[in-house]
Amino acid sequence: MRQKRAVPALLVLLLILAGCMPSVQPGTPEPSETAADRQSPAEAGGAAAADASDSQGGSSVGESQGVTTTRDQQGGTRSGPEGDCLIWARSLPQASLVQPWLVSGHPRYVASGTCRLRVHSDEVTIDLVLPPSADPAAAEAALQITGTGEPWVDVQTNPYSGEHVFLVHIPAGEPGERVSVRLSGPFGPDGEPVDLGFDLERVTTPGIALDYRLDGGEWMPVEPGSTLPRLPMDLRFRSVGGADLALAVHRLTARGLEVERQAGELTARLEAPPPHLVLDLNGVEADHGLMTSRSLLEVFTGEEPQLILLDPATGQEQTLGSAPANVYRTLAAPSGDRVALMATDPTSLIETEIWVLDLRSGELQRTGISLTSWQYQAFWRPDELVVADGHRIHRWRAGTEQAAVQRSGGSGFTALSPDRRMLAGISYDMREEDEHMLAPASIVLHDLQTGADRLLAEGQIRVRIPHSESAPRLALSFTPDGAGLLIREPTPEFGGWRYLMLDIATGTLEEVPEPQTETEPEWVPGPGGFAYRTQADVYDDVVVRAADGAENHFGSGHAAGWAPDGRLLLIRWANSEWLRCPAGP
Repeated sequence: MRQKRAVPALLVLLLILAGCMPSVQPGTPEPSETAADRQSPAEAGGAAAADASDSQGGSSVGESQGVTTTRDQQGGTRSGPEGDCLIWARSLPQASLVQPWLVSGHPRYVASGTCRLRVHSDEVTIDLVLPPSADPAAAEAALQITGTGEPWVDVQTNPYSGEHVFLVHIPAGEPGERVSVRLSGPFGPDGEPVDLGFDLERVTTPGIALDYRLDGGEWMPVEPGSTLPRLPMDLRFRSVGGADLALAVHRLTARGLEVERQAGELTARLEAPPPHLVLDLNGVEADHGLMTSRSLLEVFTGEEPQLILLDPATGQEQTLGSAPANVYRTLAAPSGDRVALMATDPTSLIETEIWVLDLRSGELQRTGISLTSWQYQAFWRPDELVVADGHRIHRWRAGTEQAAVQRSGGSGFTALSPDRRMLAGISYDMREEDEHMLAPASIVLHDLQTGADRLLAEGQIRVRIPHSESAPRLALSFTPDGAGLLIREPTPEFGGWRYLMLDIATGTLEEVPEPQTETEPEWVPGPGGFAYRTQADVYDDVVVRAADGAENHFGSGHAAGWAPDGRLLLIRWANSEWLRCPAGP
């Protein structure tokens, strides 16, 4: 799979929140969109050191793990992890640890030797970038990863430069653990020897914890996504992992809170708590130079969101229990006995977490699926939930706490075969992109049973390259018998489409007329002849049409799907106007 790697919107957003933006040093060549081409805001001394190291073709890496104080561009000082890792490197091969909200706003690069750093205890990603001449399969085999759980490696090839990019994803760990990622072998330009990597020591991820109390009672933690009583209360902010509370004061006062500091804590009084309060305390520096993470503090007050089964015939409602905060999408299983609930992670601006509600027992379960992309696609099979997110395919079954992950060479999976076995997606080659932003693509069929990929219509389909955080996708749908795949392909004129039918057995393509639109697509049939209108607003008025055409309104809520007994699952939320969806492209 060859794919352009753009600077993530999350990276830019978090840099903004941390008060810094990427800047290009004088003389920097035009970015080629690889990990080697991501620029950071450079400190005066750091930029000079990086340029000096680059002019020598690299730098050996020091082994200090203390904290150093450096002078910034405004003449002030700031602390950061000490070490001779390059702040910026242009030489290949190289390895980089880019966690700008956690490592003093700066990426750390190494072109030779081992870079030793402290890192947070959450998941960490290291990029290894090798020249086009390197053998990616041999390099992956030579990659040494020690001291961690089950890392996974995503290998990509830049379609413009030909460079090979290894994204090494290291799972979360405990403070004090040591993790090393090292590559050695003939993987430099013209087969030159390479020996580089990172030696990482985990520390407690810095953060700010939030507590509350009512009427002078005991302090209680504010659980992410919970709803508090709408009563006068005190809020308390506590440092976790060395986060500097003094740096958080201006964030809180900007939100209108009068903050008092005493005994290493911040407190604020809310005489009339609002229905919804968001306090973004990410990017606050800690005493060891890392920055706070998972410190988006969201407070709801009033009534909790509720999961309700509605009988449209009688209007009676049965409350099943509380719903997760910020549910913005749902997907009911064809059997009607389970519904997947997609909710914004209450600690994140962009992440989604997925829950499953069992309508037979009323049990609400976490799937362990956490997504940073808004372009995921979810499907129900008879016995499991499948979520396709780029090259990763998450598979959750009832009774498991963590979904399994399967990987594919394709991406953009938008269709599941009628027998629930094959996912249909694409692969594409940007090197042959034309003046209409179209590039050749192929169909990828991923077999959920075997984990194998099958490539069809190689290079015979066109896909539009958006040149943004949006990944290329095609609208795909299987024929009812599963023997064919309908493809909606873009034409050179923007907004134009043509339709192709792929014969899966033979791999042949045939252009076909545009299919007819189904009648009344805004209505979804339910048991007993009922249907509900798909809402433009997630928490709009719920409208149910009976078999005789009569319509009944059942108030504000989200219609999530039909139960087998003919009742409609609703999510009702008194604070629906504060629904927070994950950030899009």
